[in-house]
Amino acid sequence: RDLFLENTITGKRWLHLGLEGTKSNRSAIGARVFVTVGGKTLLQQVTSGEGFGGPNSQYLIFGLDQAKSVDNVVIHWPSGSTQELGPLQADQALMVKEDSSTLRRIY
Repeated sequence: RDLFLENTITGKRWLHLGLEGTKSNRSAIGARVFVTVGGKTLLQQVTSGEGFGGPNSQYLIFGLDQAKSVDNVVIHWPSGSTQELGPLQADQALMVKEDSSTLRRIY
């Protein structure tokens, strides 16, 4: 909750993505997500079990600075399939199901 408050105050924008595998493992561990915004590409990979005393967040959080949208999102699933989304509005949290064109808003 503090993260969202801070982003609101400073005017920084964000995109949260949760992934759910269907052919891949349900937690999408190993998926690589590329987000293109303002001519730059950001990369995150879904991992598990890193750190001491707690698991990683199930959501990927991309900081977008002042951008109001992302140009493109490409997900490379562990099954080998690729899924492309976009453009997407900033400041939203979405659940992406493997090989589905439907995005579910988380909050």
